Amino acid sequence: MDNNKMKRIDNPKRLQDYNIEKIINLLKIRSDEVVLDVGAGTGVFSLALAKELSSGMLIALEIQSELIDIINEKIDTNKISNIKPVLADDFSIKESSVDKVFVCAVLHEIENKIDFLSQYKNALKEDGKIFVVEFSSGKRAVEDENNPNRTFMPVEDTVNVLEESGFRNITKEYLSEIVYMVIGDKS
Repeated sequence: MDNNKMKRIDNPKRLQDYNIEKIINLLKIRSDEVVLDVGAGTGVFSLALAKELSSGMLIALEIQSELIDIINEKIDTNKISNIKPVLADDFSIKESSVDKVFVCAVLHEIENKIDFLSQYKNALKEDGKIFVVEFSSGKRAVEDENNPNRTFMPVEDTVNVLEESGFRNITKEYLSEIVYMVIGDKS
């Protein structure tokens, strides 16, 4: 992984725009749940969400081994026992029966969004929920020096793709001026 991407992922301005506290409040995590963090990155959200799971488990799914190494270092440093890092080739999962799926700044990178989301819908328990966080299209907290014209997904595109993937009762929340969350129920 290049240094610019790593600096962008953990940039304090970017993390401030995410509004981690509000995300945690919106997820309404019960202490015994199983939560899947898709595209866990450096584990920023994994660590924050795992704190809410006193008897539950956080599965940190990532496709880059360097990021899994960073998550493992954070687990060791912070003596966390309820995060399970999982390295996947393509964000596909073998897990089933999860209570919540959290997808942050990943969906815009996926070519077949409906297949991608459908597999997570299948992994959810009947009363499960998905939470998709994205930057608004054309706005960035931190510029990508290698790709300055890169854009993300408008909120309505995210709502539409969740609907097409079979999610119900879809709502949207604005986490900051440039970051939103779309929430969907499995059934």
